[in-house]
Amino acid sequence: MNEDSFKAMLSGKIINIIGEVDVTKPIKSDFKDIVSADTLLTARPLYLNPFEFLPQAGHIFSANAFPMTNDHSDCFYRRWKIIYYQKKVPPAMKIRRLGKKIAENEMDQFLAWGLKGVERLIKNNFELSKTKQHTEQMRKWRNVSDSVFTFLNDDEAVEYIEEEAIYKQTLYKAYSIWARDNAGVHPVGRNTFYERAKVKLKEIKVDGKRSFAGIALREKAVNTEILIVTEDSHGNYKSLESESN
Repeated sequence: MNEDSFKAMLSGKIINIIGEVDVTKPIKSDFKDIVSADTLLTARPLYLNPFEFLPQAGHIFSANAFPMTNDHSDCFYRRWKIIYYQKKVPPAMKIRRLGKKIAENEMDQFLAWGLKGVERLIKNNFELSKTKQHTEQMRKWRNVSDSVFTFLNDDEAVEYIEEEAIYKQTLYKAYSIWARDNAGVHPVGRNTFYERAKVKLKEIKVDGKRSFAGIALREKAVNTEILIVTEDSHGNYKSLESESN
């Protein structure tokens, strides 16, 4: 069955459950259109004419590892909510057809639990609550998927100090060295680095040069400048000192 046929199966559905995600291939580029519920999709059932529809289904994915992705934007990651099952159930303790047993014996309690969740969701402006577990797993996923995010979270490479800042070009040079020498990966391009870094860092200007605020290198890279700046009462950064190797 082709992709358009799969899309057609989502029409009119309220939930889409994927039993196992293929973690060996990147997520398709139209993923956000499918889950956003604000973009018309074109679908074509087998042997029938194509049609357009607005997807409304929620999606539940099961995976034993983080899915691969070529999209490292904040817009992509914020669409996910991770439920991490830390404890493994030994085969001897597994309950066969547990879902059916719950439906037969505990459906009233299950629905009451769900209604409490809906009430909380409405009060939260239809935003799902973020748990510590979700936040930690998202951090790990971004580290695995994105060398820029991994670099920015490497305590041996950078440190976060509110009063400091660094030229964007300087930070990119340091990242490129780190990627090749420490991570063993090919660094992303300059513009891609800047776009991903802006998700985490505040962009400012120091002495007329574009810089990132609140971050400094742990070790000075060769032929780079380290800027130390401070913020005045109006939120403007002033250069205090620059050092060169």
